[in-house]
Amino acid sequence: MKKILLILMLVVVSSVAKPCMTDIYFGNGVWNPDRDEVRKIQLRALKVLMLSRTSTPLNKADQNKLFQWKLAYNPSGGTSDDLIETFYQLKESGQITEGYFTFILNITTGDLTIKEAVEKYRQIVSTYKKDFDIIYRQYENSSFSKKHNILLVAHSQGNLFGNKMYTLMTDAQKEKFRMVSVGTPANHVMEPNQTAPYVTLYGDFVIRSIPDSLSANTNGGGHTFVGAYLGKIDARIKISAHIKTAYDDLIQTTTCNKYWAINMALHTEGYMEVFGYPVLGGRNVYVRESIGIAYFESYTKTIEKDVSGNIIKVCNVAPNIVKRWGDIDLCYSSDDTCSWKAGEIYNKSTLERRKNLSYIMTSKDYSTCIHITHSGELYELTKDLFDN
Repeated sequence: MKKILLILMLVVVSSVAKPCMTDIYFGNGVWNPDRDEVRKIQLRALKVLMLSRTSTPLNKADQNKLFQWKLAYNPSGGTSDDLIETFYQLKESGQITEGYFTFILNITTGDLTIKEAVEKYRQIVSTYKKDFDIIYRQYENSSFSKKHNILLVAHSQGNLFGNKMYTLMTDAQKEKFRMVSVGTPANHVMEPNQTAPYVTLYGDFVIRSIPDSLSANTNGGGHTFVGAYLGKIDARIKISAHIKTAYDDLIQTTTCNKYWAINMALHTEGYMEVFGYPVLGGRNVYVRESIGIAYFESYTKTIEKDVSGNIIKVCNVAPNIVKRWGDIDLCYSSDDTCSWKAGEIYNKSTLERRKNLSYIMTSKDYSTCIHITHSGELYELTKDLFDN
C-alpha cells in the first residue's frame, strides 16, 4: 500500500474553515482607483481603525481566528459611467423614477449621438450586472458556503450593491449577514424601511444631492471614505461603534459548537462535506451539522479487466481497496492488506493518528479516481473542534 500511495499523485485543494468565522468585507464606492489601491488604502484604514484607533475595537488576538478581512471590490468605469451606474441602481431599487433616471442619463451623455448614448447605457448596465455577479459569487463561495458570517462595511455606491445582495439571500443567509452603511446614497439599510446603522456627514454634498437618500446624521464634510469619514472623529466613533455592535451581534447569534465526532462524506466528484456531531447541553447529539466543504482535483484512470470482463484493477489498485461515493472510511494500515475502518474521529489523539493518511475513492462506474490526503486545511479544521 505504501508503494501504491507513493506512485499515485495526491492532489488536494481544501477550502474548509471554521463555522464561527466572521468575514468583514469592505465594499468601496465610485471613482476609486484599482483593486490594489482600494485594498492598500481604504481596507487598510478600516483595519487600523477597528484594531487600534477606536474605543470599541475588535480583539486583535481574534484576527484570523474569529474574523478576517476581505474586499468586495466595485470597479470604477470612470466619472460618467459610475454616475450612470449608480442612478441605474437607484432606479432598479425603486428609489428614483424612470423619468429622473432618463434625465440623469441625458445630462451625462449629452455630447453623444442617440446611438452612442444607447450603446453606452447598454454597456454600463451589462458591466454592472457582471460586477454584481462576481461579488455575489464571492459571498457565496468564500463565505456562506463555509458557514461564515458576513459583516459588510459599505461606502457610497457599495451600499447599493450590499442592499441588492441582501434581497437575494436566503433567510438563513440573512441571519448571518450584517451591514454598516457609510455615506450611503440609498434610502434604507439592507431592507426597505430599515434605516440603521448608517453614518452620513452633514457636509457630504455628494449624498445630499441624491433624491430620498437617508438624512445626514453626523458632523463633518466631504465624501471620501478615508479622508472625510475616517478623518472626522465623530464619524469615526460612530462607524467603529456600529461595526463592533454588528460583529458582537453576529457572534451572539452564531452557534459555535464543539463536536464529539467529525466525519467527511464525498457526495459527488470533487466535492466533499465535512460534518460533525455537536455537543449540546452537556450531551452528545447524533445530528449531522455541516462544518464546511473541500474541493478535490480528480482524474480518470483506465479500468483493467480480465479476459472474462471482470474488473481486476481500478485506479491502479484492486477494487476492494477503493471506496465509492459516500462517507469516507479511514485506512490506518500501511501494508498491502490495508483495511478500511470507520471514519469518525473522536478526539485529538485519534486525529493525530489519522494525520496525512491517504484515501482512494472512485465514482460508482469506477471511471473517476480521487486521491485524498488528510492534511493541510482539512486537518487544521478538525483539530480545533474538540472538547477533549
